[in-house]
Amino acid sequence: HGTTDPTVSYSGTSGIVASTNIDSLVKFWVHFNNCNTTPTTTNVPNINTADNCTAVHYTYNAQTTCGSTVEFFQIIGGGHTWPGTAYILPASSSGNTNEDFNACKEIWRFFSKCDANLSGISTNRNVNDQISLYPNPNNGTFKISINEISTESLKINITNILGETVYTAQENTSGKFIKEVDLSKLAAGTYFVQVQSLDMNSVHKLIIYR
Repeated sequence: HGTTDPTVSYSGTSGIVASTNIDSLVKFWVHFNNCNTTPTTTNVPNINTADNCTAVHYTYNAQTTCGSTVEFFQIIGGGHTWPGTAYILPASSSGNTNEDFNACKEIWRFFSKCDANLSGISTNRNVNDQISLYPNPNNGTFKISINEISTESLKINITNILGETVYTAQENTSGKFIKEVDLSKLAAGTYFVQVQSLDMNSVHKLIIYR
């Protein structure tokens, strides 16, 4: 994200076209994924000095072997543009376009390390096999089922696509676990169900339709 983005402000804005403070947004995902809060910071080589901006790459590493990482590219002096794009927007209206790295290649580098499945997103395939949401898609009412759970403390957190928490619950249980959740008052769309315990951290995609 560009620090001088004229369209989506780095510091956040309110009103009809609202945006979140970028530093706060990064911290949310770092906390959501239980990452190390101290990032590895790398200055991206300034290979194009004519683009009038530089980039810093922040990597928040996972704290467990099956955890996720969060990466953030801060474009110092960058505008509302796509780094490394072949089409340069007018700087007068969109700000500077960083040419020191290619955003498409960085996104592919990040996601190419992950396994994908149609049932959702998980940091551990074996854990994912133990957890199911049904029915999915649904009209807002569904069940979370875990075949076997060895811990007594279980946290369920559901967020929307903006990363805002819409539901949270703390459960004390062991063995087979089934819980019915009612989100029927929420708008239709995509949500993410995170199930956390001492020995698991799994995130699943949930579709609500009307």
